[in-house]
Amino acid sequence: MIGSIASIAPHPNTSYLAMVFPNADPQVVSALSNHAKALTRYLAQIHELTITETVETVEAFFGFETAEPLQSDVA
Repeated sequence: MIGSIASIAPHPNTSYLAMVFPNADPQVVSALSNHAKALTRYLAQIHELTITETVETVEAFFGFETAEPLQSDVA
């Protein structure tokens, strides 16, 4: 999911996260890139979105679906 996008360096998709989530700090994204759930929570919080909205945004932008079900919709 989102961690796989952020952890692929220097893949062009890493810069796409900044386009989709412009308030995200690239250093924080990089630090959380191996922790998909933490990265998703961070992006949700910084953009005032729910976890579901964040995941749906990533899925829509990158054209893939989440393999694991969401545990919580609270950011």
